[in-house]
Amino acid sequence: MVDSGQLAGESLSDVFLRHRPALRAFLRGRCVQHGVDDLLQDIWVETQRTSGPVTPDPLSHLYRVAHRLVLEQERGASRRDRRTSRHLPEMERTLIVPRPVPPAPETLRTLGARAEHVFRRYRQDGASRLAIAEELGISPGVVEMELGRAYAALLLSRIRA
Repeated sequence: MVDSGQLAGESLSDVFLRHRPALRAFLRGRCVQHGVDDLLQDIWVETQRTSGPVTPDPLSHLYRVAHRLVLEQERGASRRDRRTSRHLPEMERTLIVPRPVPPAPETLRTLGARAEHVFRRYRQDGASRLAIAEELGISPGVVEMELGRAYAALLLSRIRA
């Protein structure tokens, strides 16, 4: 245990350098391993912005900064996840189910061979859109268009059924 009275006259950067291993352990317990060094770097940058003693207890200040950075990292990750899930096309979100649903072959056949092939490769085989585009010699945008046509046709067939 460190007496905060001993640290009162020290600069933040001196306290940071002396307690870096403890800060690293604190961060390691609260976030993924690969993010620890980045967070330590952010704390170091913050200590460099201030000169001289800034608080009566600089060590607790560093732990508060570390905790705030961990929270910011978690919030950023959750925002990123929400943004990513928002970009999933609406029709695709409507049709995704936990178990694969056998598509209506007659519905897909009415769309043409390419649309049927693209849909089956994407939904049944799990091929990526880029891989399908390269395989067929078309752009990824055309793959998106074909998937959109297939989803729309399947949605309409479900509504009619």
